[in-house]
Amino acid sequence: METREMMNGGYPAWLMQKAREYGADAAALVHSVLQPHAYLNARRARGMLDVMKVHHGRSYFQEICQRARNRGVRLPATLRRMLEVAAKLPLWQGELPRSETGSAMIRDIQYYLDIQQEVLDGKTAGT
Repeated sequence: METREMMNGGYPAWLMQKAREYGADAAALVHSVLQPHAYLNARRARGMLDVMKVHHGRSYFQEICQRARNRGVRLPATLRRMLEVAAKLPLWQGELPRSETGSAMIRDIQYYLDIQQEVLDGKTAGT
């Protein structure tokens, strides 16, 4: 059944259909690989899909596909290396854990705004 669909729409169209299953960024990457001669670049696009199949669903996947497209990546081996490097990097949680000492050193932004206002008004912390 899949072979019949591949032949009816053309091989590049089938590749694009498969790429859309991995998301918009993956589809854009495969589309850029298929340009300007889709049938000549179909093997590379198929290689990209094989690499995507392994890493699809991971947190870094869409970002790497977008970065690969922006950099003009056309080889599956390059995409594979980019995805493997991203897989080894730790996820950024957005905030690092703080010790009690570190928490004691942190001041609210209002402190700095008040100091700045005092300087503008001609007052200093000592007067």
